[in-house]
Amino acid sequence: MISYLAALLVGVGIGYGVGMMTSKPKLEEKQTMVNDLLAQKKKSEEEAQKAIEKVALEAIQYKNRLTRNEALLDDIKKQLKQAKADLIAVKNESMQSAVAEVSESPATPPVSTDTAAPPATIATKEYTVAEDDSLWKIAEKELGNGIRFKEIIDLNPGVTESTVLHKGMKLKIPAQ
Repeated sequence: MISYLAALLVGVGIGYGVGMMTSKPKLEEKQTMVNDLLAQKKKSEEEAQKAIEKVALEAIQYKNRLTRNEALLDDIKKQLKQAKADLIAVKNESMQSAVAEVSESPATPPVSTDTAAPPATIATKEYTVAEDDSLWKIAEKELGNGIRFKEIIDLNPGVTESTVLHKGMKLKIPAQ
């Protein structure tokens, strides 16, 4: 019986040894595959981190450009506002100069400040105010010179330089 047990033990030992020898290459192959997958995972994580950092840097650069462009836009808006104010001032000066020239000019008959009906000797025609018309624009368009807006005022009782004209209003203007 001892020899039978010894033979059994030898057989089990040989079987275990043969099993280990045949499974060892498979285990090494599986371990190599696991190591390769772990290396690929690490490489993918590094690439993803680099991509995230690149996008974050680009986002910061775009934000900085946007901030600079907004500051430039604000500056341009301020300059535009100042230019409009300057233009209005120049226009007002021009109108005042033109009115002064008309009132000082000996070739121009004195302008009546009387708001009564115009003298019968002045031929008039009716003008219908268009959108965005002003006394100056009407005088330029219909009478050939914006300076003549005072004549329109003189022909229309109740109309002054500060009167707001509305589309469709009827005004008397010199026939020329």
